[in-house]
Amino acid sequence: MSKQLSPPTPPEPAHARLARSSALEHVMTVVREDVRRGRYAPGARVVEAELQRNLGVSRGTVREALARLAAEGLLELHRFRGATVRSLSAQEVADLLDMREVLEGLVARKAALRVARGIDAQAVAHAQDALDAALAAGRPAQAYLQANARYHEALLAVAGSPGLSAQVDHLSTAFFRIAMAADLRRESFPSSNSDHRAITAAVLSGDAASAELLMRAHIRHTAFLLQAAAPYVDEKS
Repeated sequence: MSKQLSPPTPPEPAHARLARSSALEHVMTVVREDVRRGRYAPGARVVEAELQRNLGVSRGTVREALARLAAEGLLELHRFRGATVRSLSAQEVADLLDMREVLEGLVARKAALRVARGIDAQAVAHAQDALDAALAAGRPAQAYLQANARYHEALLAVAGSPGLSAQVDHLSTAFFRIAMAADLRRESFPSSNSDHRAITAAVLSGDAASAELLMRAHIRHTAFLLQAAAPYVDEKS
């Protein structure tokens, strides 16, 4: 008697694949943003059940998202503890800050060049206003750092380079988790914002060379402050 074969499994409908992919990207985006905003400090657990409940997605989707974020280097997966935000070694921090100086300088240059060609850069002016307001109101450090993140995002949008945007976005997630964890003193913020105002003026006037030089100097100064704080460094690395 011949053995009957099971019917082939029907392919997953296209709309189901799209929905699963969208849910996966949503979970990854939420975790990245929570790390950027300081909700998850280096070493903190990222709880699967909490994400599943808050985002209304399946356990499998959450696990796949966390696995992908671990592959990106944002998280570490542990057999019994689940996922945690990965700490960075001193060398990783130094390399990251060097790369950010170059890329953010290029962003400022491209933004200024596009302004010189007539591109509207009011988003940068508005982001600068938000930084000024956060500083003047004496808000917590986290609020100023979030306004800082929005400022750099506005510059990136005006620069109008999707390829550059992808590179900067990846670095920014790592950078802002360092900044949120570091014990930056509020006394450093006026100097930082003075840098921003000079960069903004150069960008809005279309002065590409000055915008790049000012941004690179600003990132170097920020790097010095972050490396001096250094609570985020994994000393075992």
